Amino acid sequence: MGDEQKNGTPFAGRWGANSDYDAIYADPKLAAWKNRKVGLLPHNLNHSTLQQIKQAYGEPPWEHPLVRTELIWASLHCMSPGMQTPAEYHTNTDECWMVVEGEIEWEIEGFGKVVAKPGEFVFCEHGHAHRMRTVGDRPSIRLAFVVPWPDQIKPDPDRLESTREEAKRAKGTQT
Repeated sequence: MGDEQKNGTPFAGRWGANSDYDAIYADPKLAAWKNRKVGLLPHNLNHSTLQQIKQAYGEPPWEHPLVRTELIWASLHCMSPGMQTPAEYHTNTDECWMVVEGEIEWEIEGFGKVVAKPGEFVFCEHGHAHRMRTVGDRPSIRLAFVVPWPDQIKPDPDRLESTREEAKRAKGTQT
């Protein structure tokens, strides 16, 4: 993993010094995703199979970088049922995904929520906050593409309606 890990967070070094990983992963519910297995197999191979990747990583959560160049980033992400990513946005990159297995709910700022199934495609333009959650009782796998390589990831849970509601509920339980 070496260069691909910094302070235990996947790809922090490659995603730019402007990314605030402490803020992105501040919520304890995100600890499992923060500590997912990453980089167990080489990337930028001319050929690999989903079966090889699943066998190498085993149980979720995991993330496998398929391609990492200065022009494109592509990876497979596997999450357990109920697991979600942090709310984040990218200032200079668009991101898209194809569901490979399971069902995933996306929440994208300005567009609301959508549940996508295997073979379905989801797109998020740069500047829009987004997050994903595995729904149902099976793990999910998604193929992600980011072009061009992102210079930073910015946390911003206040931009999504559901994360604002979660914060309100959390404040109500602390009183």
